[in-house]
Amino acid sequence: MSKRADRKNRKREKIRESIRNSVIAAVIGIVFLALGIVGIVGNGRKYSAYRDSPDRQTVEAEITYAEPKTRKDETGKAYEVCDVKLQYTADGREYNGKTRLYHRAQKGDTEEIEVYRTAQGEYRIPVITTREELLLHDVIPLISVVVGALLAVIGGVMIVSDTRELRRL
Repeated sequence: MSKRADRKNRKREKIRESIRNSVIAAVIGIVFLALGIVGIVGNGRKYSAYRDSPDRQTVEAEITYAEPKTRKDETGKAYEVCDVKLQYTADGREYNGKTRLYHRAQKGDTEEIEVYRTAQGEYRIPVITTREELLLHDVIPLISVVVGALLAVIGGVMIVSDTRELRRL
């Protein structure tokens, strides 16, 4: 084989490798895009379920598990948070849930919590209760949508341009 043919084959292989990498980038972009959309829709449903609930109650809940943690705020001041699992009764049925408390708690303590009734008739502890919380919860999914869209578009453009170049060879 001549040197010219070798160079042409090496260039073809480089372009094919570039196309493979572009396809991978586009697929990753589509995955990020889909995950972001799922996150936004899921957060919207959580907020809508709470907002549209016909019944909200404050009930006594017993802490069945507590994991205390120490966090620091922007100024470096330490504060305590406690991730807890709760057992509560609403309308005669027992439910389990989890939440974060911003004070010290331990197993066996009782807390007053707000619960809402879902469309299926179950009571849940709300995750998102205001539009402001919804916006905060949607920041990461929005970033995922933007990054995913950019990766998908860049990957797609690179695939098209590399394919055209490969056809010219």
